[in-house]
Amino acid sequence: MKMNRGEGLPDAFRSADPDCHHQMVFARRAAGSDIRMLLLGESGTGKTRLARGIHEWSPRAAGPFVEVNCAAIPDELLESELFGHVRGAFSGAVSDREGRFESAHGGTLFLDEIGELPLRLQAKLLRAVQDGQFERVGENTTRQVDVRILSASNQDLQARVDAGQFRADLFYRLAVATVELPPLRTRPRDLAATLDRFIEEHALKLAPALRRKLEAHPWPGNFRELENVFACLQLHAVNGHVEDFPLPEGRPPGTVSPPAEAAAPATAFPEASPTDAAPQVSPRESEEARRLRQALAAHNGNRSRAARSLGIDRTTLWRKLHRYNLA
Repeated sequence: MKMNRGEGLPDAFRSADPDCHHQMVFARRAAGSDIRMLLLGESGTGKTRLARGIHEWSPRAAGPFVEVNCAAIPDELLESELFGHVRGAFSGAVSDREGRFESAHGGTLFLDEIGELPLRLQAKLLRAVQDGQFERVGENTTRQVDVRILSASNQDLQARVDAGQFRADLFYRLAVATVELPPLRTRPRDLAATLDRFIEEHALKLAPALRRKLEAHPWPGNFRELENVFACLQLHAVNGHVEDFPLPEGRPPGTVSPPAEAAAPATAFPEASPTDAAPQVSPRESEEARRLRQALAAHNGNRSRAARSLGIDRTTLWRKLHRYNLA
């Protein structure tokens, strides 16, 4: 399969780490179709970049790519932003305005942070997603568009469905195909390759100790944080050499440092021996959370193998990890 523009494989699809590579292979296959896709992953893992790659790799590459950040637009303006409005529909509507669905006609509409969409708008979005039909705010004329929908979230949407915070029918229409982007801390090969490219492109030399520190950092902000560090590294360079750089004490999402007064007594949990297959867990922890921890430990954090050992797929494992704050 070749891109419509005759270009090579977009960087968004490249990964040297096995788990992520598997996801990218699937994303490339799905990109060539017209199915709706849901991209999941922590903030900064590259969901927007992947969405652009999917558009570029699709038959709609010559059409527009329109992005809407559902978390960045006030609730009262979001309906108008998506579907447009007519003059006089509300205070300040001095002229007709087309919405993002119309702007994306013939191309791709990317709904980022879809989990932030208010419930009252989810029903209206459902129809537009399913049939491409909607009305501008303040008019009765039904409009029809031809768009491909991509959406993304850093939340566990299935958990939000279970909690009644996200419509199940909308979720299943958006998640025809699901791609999960693993966090940077689980992709050591991609991190090393990104560091190599940065060093080469900017003719920098990093001290070995600094390189080791960068590779050991948990990168809670993922690639977005890494890009910010790259920008600062250039400022710290002296004659093209960087000896050290102060990294923030980042922790992966879902982990917290308990206050000293709340720490458990030293005798509460026995210290694990080097041969223990899994970390010690609290007696109050649910049996399912315990199994998840043990599976991850048994497979050295490899989520694909852990999911297979539990008899579930990676997406289900991802949801459960977030549910128990283990991700």
